[in-house]
Amino acid sequence: MSPDEPSPLKVDALPDQGRPLEDTRRPDWSLDTVVSAEHPVPTDAVEEAQSLAPDARLSLSPPVPREGDAALPAPEGDLIVVGELGKGGMGSVLLARQPALDREVAVKVPHRTATAATVQALVREARTTGALEHPGIVPVHALAFDPSGLPALVMKRIEGVSWAQLIKEPAHGAWRFVGGVGHDRLEIHVQLLMQVCNAVAFAHRQGVLHRDIKPANVMIGEFGEVYLADWGVATRKPLPGEQRPKGLVGTPLYFAPEMVTGDDAQMDERTDVYLLGATLYHALAGVPPHPGTTLQEVVDHAWNGTPPPLPAEVPAELAHVVARALAKDKAQRYQSATELKEALAEFLRHRGSHRLAAAAAARLAVLEAEVGLPAPQRERVSPLVSECRFGFMQALSEWPDNPTAREGLERSIRAAAWFEVKAGNADAARALLTELTRVPGELVAAIRAVELDDEKSHLRKAHFQRLERELDPRVAIRQRAWLFIAVAAAVVVVTAVPSLADLWGLAEAWLGPYVLLAKLLPATVTYFVAVLLGRRSLLATRINRRIVATLALCFVALVLNRTVGAVSGLSADLTLTVDLVVLSAISAAAGVLFHWGFFISMAAHLAGLLAALAWPHAARVAFGGATAVALVGVIVTWTAWRSELTAPVDRDLSRTRGAALDE
Repeated sequence: MSPDEPSPLKVDALPDQGRPLEDTRRPDWSLDTVVSAEHPVPTDAVEEAQSLAPDARLSLSPPVPREGDAALPAPEGDLIVVGELGKGGMGSVLLARQPALDREVAVKVPHRTATAATVQALVREARTTGALEHPGIVPVHALAFDPSGLPALVMKRIEGVSWAQLIKEPAHGAWRFVGGVGHDRLEIHVQLLMQVCNAVAFAHRQGVLHRDIKPANVMIGEFGEVYLADWGVATRKPLPGEQRPKGLVGTPLYFAPEMVTGDDAQMDERTDVYLLGATLYHALAGVPPHPGTTLQEVVDHAWNGTPPPLPAEVPAELAHVVARALAKDKAQRYQSATELKEALAEFLRHRGSHRLAAAAAARLAVLEAEVGLPAPQRERVSPLVSECRFGFMQALSEWPDNPTAREGLERSIRAAAWFEVKAGNADAARALLTELTRVPGELVAAIRAVELDDEKSHLRKAHFQRLERELDPRVAIRQRAWLFIAVAAAVVVVTAVPSLADLWGLAEAWLGPYVLLAKLLPATVTYFVAVLLGRRSLLATRINRRIVATLALCFVALVLNRTVGAVSGLSADLTLTVDLVVLSAISAAAGVLFHWGFFISMAAHLAGLLAALAWPHAARVAFGGATAVALVGVIVTWTAWRSELTAPVDRDLSRTRGAALDE
């Protein structure tokens, strides 16, 4: 540390180390001018005090004797002592009566063994405070002298309590002076300090520093009056180059860092700003800002330390105001008591916003806990989201820059987005992201994962829908029925008409063993023509394509069988019998692969087969009749044919409706 930089005083060199830490260190603690407190005040000190107030005209008389007391001389003078209001390390505050004005006043007097510096300090306090006429400063009526010539400071009597007493006793009856039942104690503390700021700002304008602002020196009257008292260590700002003796002045528990130097040149208005912040700190935390059990510990903390954090229930904005007022660097503090007061007023204007944000924050905690469950319920989450968002938005409407409300609104939206992620609603979650100012990467990743699942689900759903249509037998059922009817009609015509016209013989004479192939031609042509005309419908779905292909397979099988029979020299009746076997097999396969209605076709062909075996000469009729019945039978059963994909759903719906009707 360079010689020009301020340094702390060595407190072990100061006398009277046993004094309570909350006591005020007065000018007689100066290292250069300490006078023993055990010796009577020198006469020259009294004379000097009287010379500082040459116009004083009041005199202080002892109390009026009570009945039974020893005889005392009749009181003379303007002030008559009637009691004692309090006592301190350097003097007492007496209750006196002023007959001339018929009123009671408070009279501050030094002890009989007070030092010369204390006497001089009391006179300076009288002259300093007397010049500060402000509603927040205890009025000084006069400077009197008792019969021994010691000075007495005559002040207005304040009937009330100190702020320190209210802080210490939350149930004290005097709380009613500043607020009724249910009033916000935090707001009361802030408003009290704002009134003290007014008094300090006035004193600063007069060039006076208080240097001992603390809750014990703030008096609260029974009508809510607030006074900054005890200006005993107040001083005027030193002039440039003015040299003053160093000494600890003020109360160490509240010291600003520069006060530890004991150098008046290091102190200015910002020193009192620190003390104002320390006073509010004590009101909010319940203890002064500098902890310690010895004077050295407290002073070291004031020089090097930082006040402990305020309780968590103190709003962040107010905590920031206190922290700035208690900044170690004077340049970082509020530069005046007025600036500090304006910051506190701004906080009070925001107080309604803070209340709304606090209420919404309580609901937010419930919301986040609910969303954190493995399976949160929408009926519980949705109202909580609405309450939180409404509460924080109301708070922001009162104060758009409320950081708690802004963060709470962000957390509410994030919680809602996470719920939608858990619910698998990626679109809703993605929409909520647009309302966030800071989008967490993990939330984006989670939404993308849900979107990928949705895309897969959508693809699966689309595939299922396509598959359902592909396998729905009701699609193009009319066109398919007309195809089978046309083929059946062709078979009947080919079978019946040549027989009635006795054309079988001519066909056989002309075609020989290939006559059966010729008889197959009309049905085959009919099939292809029908498929060609209805191809848009018949070939549109997988099930129809397979049925059409199965029918084509029948024609191919019949062509092959009849060709083999013609080449092998089999008779027409035997070839038709084998045709029935082939068609029975194909119908059975279709019944397994498609629908049970094809088993009717199989049964018809088997019946025709049995008839052909029993009456070989009737094989032609058996074949034609069996084929026609088979085709018609299949058509009849199609009206009850349902897709294998939708049938279970239809059954479940049917059961549900049935159960509902039963109820």
